[in-house]
Amino acid sequence: MTSPKDLVPVVAEASERRPDEREYPQVGLWYWVSEENYEGAKFKWLGCVVYVGSNYARLRGPSDHPNSYNSERVHLNEFADRCRLESEASAVITRKISEQRKIISDTVLLIGSMMSRLQLDDASEGTKELATYRGDTMERYGLELAHAKAEGLPALKSQIEKASEAMKTWMQAEAIPMAASMQVHADALAKVEKRIGGVELYAGLVEVCVKIRDGAPAAPDVPICLWQRRHYMDEECLANYHTGGMSFENLEDFERWLTEGENLERILPEPRSAVAFRVRRERKEDYEGGLDVFIKMMFAGRDENMQTYLYLRNGEQVWRLSTNLDFGEKLFPDLDHQLLKGDRVYAIRPWSNVERLATEGEYLDTVQKEKDLEIALAALPEAATAHERWRLESSYRTRYRSNEYILWDRSSVYFDDITNYVQQLATDHNRLVLVLQGLLDRSAAFSPHPPYKLWVPADFERAVRLIFDDSRALPAAELPDFEAYREKCNASLHPGSLVVGQEEAWLLREAARYNLKIDREFRGDAREYAKRQRYRPDGNPGPGVVARATSVSARGCTFVWKRRKVTNRYGDLGDKVIGDKITVPPSQLLCVDAYRPGDYKRFYADPRTRAEYLQWAPLLLRAEEWHAGLHR
Repeated sequence: MTSPKDLVPVVAEASERRPDEREYPQVGLWYWVSEENYEGAKFKWLGCVVYVGSNYARLRGPSDHPNSYNSERVHLNEFADRCRLESEASAVITRKISEQRKIISDTVLLIGSMMSRLQLDDASEGTKELATYRGDTMERYGLELAHAKAEGLPALKSQIEKASEAMKTWMQAEAIPMAASMQVHADALAKVEKRIGGVELYAGLVEVCVKIRDGAPAAPDVPICLWQRRHYMDEECLANYHTGGMSFENLEDFERWLTEGENLERILPEPRSAVAFRVRRERKEDYEGGLDVFIKMMFAGRDENMQTYLYLRNGEQVWRLSTNLDFGEKLFPDLDHQLLKGDRVYAIRPWSNVERLATEGEYLDTVQKEKDLEIALAALPEAATAHERWRLESSYRTRYRSNEYILWDRSSVYFDDITNYVQQLATDHNRLVLVLQGLLDRSAAFSPHPPYKLWVPADFERAVRLIFDDSRALPAAELPDFEAYREKCNASLHPGSLVVGQEEAWLLREAARYNLKIDREFRGDAREYAKRQRYRPDGNPGPGVVARATSVSARGCTFVWKRRKVTNRYGDLGDKVIGDKITVPPSQLLCVDAYRPGDYKRFYADPRTRAEYLQWAPLLLRAEEWHAGLHR
């Protein structure tokens, strides 16, 4: 079992200067922070230490300096050089507030003086005063009024707004140390809650384990194989999809399907296996027009979608463990991969929250591609079009830029954030260990078995095998490209071609028209009417789920059909039948004639594209069902 302390990289401390105790930052104290802008000009801003990490201090302040972001991380090696203690911070803050208040007061006086001079302080129409002006005097007065309107008064108003905002900022400054102090108590509470959570996990306070199939158990010494990727009931049905649709009235219906020979051997192939399941990847309301049309999980509403089920196989037995725990997309993290065994590890975007870890090889590959792109762009002829430049940039594009990779070592002020991320991965890993240990000690799900203590590494290695199926696709394998597949199929489009995708485009168009009509009728205040995502007007059959293109042009495919005419603003239908049409670009369509039965599986089978598969499934499955003789 991985321990968080084993995951922190060992870095020589000799290069890190330990600051003198007098220089060491303390939470709640204020410091003047020296900084430089992009042009190299130096400035200072007042900041309060709100957090001290292992190698940095985070300061936050109310500074109104235009170059300051009011928040900064300062490495402890640099703290004494960049930060100077301000022992009279309250006096500084009071003075800043007074300065902004005086700006506001002086500006108000200027406005009053201007209005008095221009005779704008009288409640009357000013007819009497205007009568005293003659000739060029009147012209000069008019110019002064125009200047006051265009520049004078707006500038003074803007000055008051800026000073008011600055004064508000400085008035809130005294709350910064108090918020920092409260965070210390919140951290302590989080540790208590974490310990309580561990007790609940082991004690089974959030779990229910039920046997759904009986039979002979596996041999006692057979290890438990844990599959990393979280599965989804509706998506797993695609691997053995029956044309015409599949429907499950309740959870037991799905479990009968799961425990069928072929399905069980595919999803839980080892004698002792554990797989995490949810009903759907997204909530049901987000599936309108999507996979739910083909595979109906009728028992699952809003709450059931978020429920996690662990299906456990023990020989011929199958158990279901229901839990409210969210294990995430992966049942366990990638802690046992080669990633953390390298000399240098990078984190991606730690300033906004670490997205994931990366090897040095991945970082260097990104750097090299950026260099290659610079050379390729420089070699382009001057007459190259913007589209040609875009295509070239696309061919070198990487998922992340090199400046989004931060080396995980103590020279970085994000060292603690990355370390905490890795420790959280270890915590997630250990949380699963607690669940398994509780199952071994308190249930018969994996009986019989030796008296394992999973917190002992030797026992864990004997009892558990981690299957990294979430990333098991071969690195050398080419990523399935749906858009390239769609483009190849649509190359054969011609008038009369069978096409799918136009119905969805039409439903979206009609929804936009309906929502606009409602907004106009209620003058934008149609809160009692929920916005329609898709809309099918009465008396209008639409182009059809699978239909023949009437014409094909550079704009796309045009579909023509008949509908009943609407006779009034209330949507009443008459007897007259009129024509309707829609033109849909090829990027939203799929040529059914070019589709070959079983094509949908190539995108579903690869774990790397399975999450994206849901947006393509309606097109592919409609084409699949057409070739099976349905919807004709």
